Amino acid sequence: MKRHFKIEFFEEPKLELHYPKDFTFKQKHQYAAFGSALEEAVFLTHPDGKNVVRISTGLRAALELPDFISSISLFENGEILFLGPLIGIYTSGFTPKQLTPIGPRSDLIASSMSVHRALGAVPFLFGKEHIDWENGCIHGFFHTEEGWKKSTVPFPSIVMDRLPKRSSENRHKSVLLKQKFENDYLISWYHPGFFSQLELYEKLYNDSRAEQYLPETHPFISFSSVGRMLDDYGHVFLKGDDGHAACQLLYHPKERLYYCRLFDQTNKLLKFKSLEGFSRRVYGRKQLEKFLVQQGIRLIRKENKAVDFHVVVNHNNTWEADTIKVKYAYEQNGTNELSFEDVFQDEEERNKNLEKLKKAASEIASAIEDNIGGILTGMKLELGIDRDGRIWLLKAEENCDPALFPHPELGQTDYLTKRLAGAFLLRSNKTLENELVLSKQ
Repeated sequence: MKRHFKIEFFEEPKLELHYPKDFTFKQKHQYAAFGSALEEAVFLTHPDGKNVVRISTGLRAALELPDFISSISLFENGEILFLGPLIGIYTSGFTPKQLTPIGPRSDLIASSMSVHRALGAVPFLFGKEHIDWENGCIHGFFHTEEGWKKSTVPFPSIVMDRLPKRSSENRHKSVLLKQKFENDYLISWYHPGFFSQLELYEKLYNDSRAEQYLPETHPFISFSSVGRMLDDYGHVFLKGDDGHAACQLLYHPKERLYYCRLFDQTNKLLKFKSLEGFSRRVYGRKQLEKFLVQQGIRLIRKENKAVDFHVVVNHNNTWEADTIKVKYAYEQNGTNELSFEDVFQDEEERNKNLEKLKKAASEIASAIEDNIGGILTGMKLELGIDRDGRIWLLKAEENCDPALFPHPELGQTDYLTKRLAGAFLLRSNKTLENELVLSKQ
């Protein structure tokens, strides 16, 4: 059944929608929905038999449909006909310039939005400062043939996270915003992009599929807690909440000295008599409080260097490992890629570890999907194998769909748009039940 149609608006204060000729529906609709907006309306066949969706100005205003939208997709769920989906693209770094609302990134986002728009989705750009919580709407930016326009729309059907990765302060606010949208409004958050590693580990510790792969991980609280972990494991890593390792701390009991290896361009090895001395010289107490402390793992080595495994997993009915790359761990340039044959020269051992990595990646990805929230199509997992053959999760992040970058292939984007719409319909059931109850009170 065709779902994507051109729109025409007609002057009429009543809330009316006229079906396109090629749109066949399973049952008569009573409500029209656009994003979080839901209105009771009159549904009729198109008076001229045209293959366009005809919407009255009264219904357009009630649903807060921007008047410059030229096409839209139709989806049905019981008595409700959905227009859209309305997709909010969340980011930061807005400028006062109307021509480039997010600076140099504006063209990148516009390119992605244009393809989704051509398939009947309604994408718009917004930041936290554009949300009107009291009135349940967003003053968002739309990209049209005439350039960027600002328009007020209801809360979206789906939020797509496009916040720059390394902005930790904004990321914390993003997590709170995500929780509010998902928990209070039942709006799905797509492409979380950045996983808060602390939140991730805390949630996965209670999942039997993932807990066996998790190193002990805590926020930096005190030097005594770091000292206890050094006694337990011999060394620990200080990491940002994005999972990026800042340094490795080691304690040498015979020398009674602490060693710190920095994972920056200098790659220095520093020596200290106390953790307090390390803090004063390298980071300072306030900076340390931003770090996570993670159990050190004695990874298998090649040429006396630790190696880890970068696994891309995609969702094809189940989570499956797509590609696995072997790299030297903690190296900044990331160009020293190895092969499985380099690390595991014995074929039997190689095949055994390959299957173990695939199994671990599938179990971890399934656990993340069920615990972290949002809609995911792919992930990047950094896994390690220790000298006893045990597999560990070192880092996880969302793997961006190529359809969301410039010059996407239409087929990929069409699939993504349909997936978004499907997820929206599933998630919307409970929301719409609540809306209907309220509207009848």
